[in-house]
Amino acid sequence: MTTDFYRQFEDRFRTSRENIKLRLAFYQPLLQSLQALPTPRRALDLGCGRGEWLELLVQAGFEANGVDLDAGMLQACEQLNLPAKQGDALSLLKQTPDNSLALVSAFHMVEHIPFEMLLELVREARRVLVPGGVLLMETPNPENLSVGTSNFYLDPTHSKPIPHALLAFVTEHAGFAAHQILRVNQPFDLHPDDRVLLSDLVFGASPDYAVAAVKGGNDEALARFKSVWPSDPGAALDAIAYRYDDQLTRQLAQLDRGLSRVTHFGNGLYGHIEELRSLNAQLAQRVSDLETRLLAQQAKGLRWYALRPLRIAKRFYLGLRQEGIRGIWQPVAQYLNASPHRRNRALKLLRRWRLHRISAALFNPAQIRQRIAEQAPPPAIEALPPSSRAIDTLVTAKLYTHFEE
Repeated sequence: MTTDFYRQFEDRFRTSRENIKLRLAFYQPLLQSLQALPTPRRALDLGCGRGEWLELLVQAGFEANGVDLDAGMLQACEQLNLPAKQGDALSLLKQTPDNSLALVSAFHMVEHIPFEMLLELVREARRVLVPGGVLLMETPNPENLSVGTSNFYLDPTHSKPIPHALLAFVTEHAGFAAHQILRVNQPFDLHPDDRVLLSDLVFGASPDYAVAAVKGGNDEALARFKSVWPSDPGAALDAIAYRYDDQLTRQLAQLDRGLSRVTHFGNGLYGHIEELRSLNAQLAQRVSDLETRLLAQQAKGLRWYALRPLRIAKRFYLGLRQEGIRGIWQPVAQYLNASPHRRNRALKLLRRWRLHRISAALFNPAQIRQRIAEQAPPPAIEALPPSSRAIDTLVTAKLYTHFEE
């Protein structure tokens, strides 16, 4: 690997020094708590890289030193006159006296070394720290699915990801009095009321985490260490997954309730459909019955009109048989006398043509007068005043004379 490759790689994928310094400001409370330790407050930054954390240590008043194997990375420290040198971190730790440092830090360094070297580095860090001193290690968080399955392997110098529980146990095994796991650098915080999406499961967990471990022997420093950290350790994958499952369960319950309502409505609708089908069947049967009756009536009407000549001929025959020659006029007279309208028209025509003998044969004036006299006045005539009833009487009298002319 060329001298400037890793420097350019960090500039591209780890973002600018300014952004990294903004992220590292999260650890300012730790630096303030270490201010209470006995002076001089010395710090050693392992794998210091471009020197962002080393610069913050100097600004906080620490007597700090940095070490890194990559000469290209150290060029940025040289340009800023930061106290860093090229070398092996573990070798430098072994050369450091016991109980001489307040802080040993390693930002994105432990994932580059074999596990056996990590165990030795943690043991050496405990040795060189003063009582109450802190070991701080930040590394990519494989709990973040995107980091653990893809982004971690973007760096060709990475060895393998280290789960937070493992790194915390390493400090415990090395004899540190207490430790704290800190999930850091998440781009946003999920609000309790926010909807959890599938993308949150993949990308939402903190992309980095840190393990801070304190050396025993200073109860006051130990108490400060335990009180300095925020109650919220960051975005954990299991917490996001539980929220996602809970949200999904609630949504499924809502869908189930909605499905129950739809099923209930569908059952009621099915019942109405069955009723409509029954009514439709009854209506179809009714229509069929009416069609049958209509066809029967039509057939009956056709038969009646077809047999009408026979009925007329029968009437003439019966009249001839009963009355002789005079009986021939009987069917005609019955037909004309069946309707006052037909009767009146026939009388007018017969008088106009002066067929009095035929008129006398067809119409009997005495019978007509008797029929008119027997007819009861309509209720509307009875309700008329006397003068109006008198007019009706004159009209009736005219009818009598009409048949006598």
